[in-house]
Amino acid sequence: MQIRFKSNLRKLMESKKISIRQLADATGLAVETISRARDERVGSCQLETLARIAEVLLCDIEALYVKDIEGDG
Repeated sequence: MQIRFKSNLRKLMESKKISIRQLADATGLAVETISRARDERVGSCQLETLARIAEVLLCDIEALYVKDIEGDG
């Protein structure tokens, strides 16, 4: 079994009507960082990055990603 995480950031941004550029400006993060964090399958993301995003979106860090558990057969 392998545990991965799927980004929920795209949905959160859509619900709050905030663009990648607006979120980048508000967090001080690069547009590329926000774009990578929005990818459905994220490899890794620093806690500081997640904390900045969550603070701007007024949500808990846990809301940004959901577990995606895959069995190996």
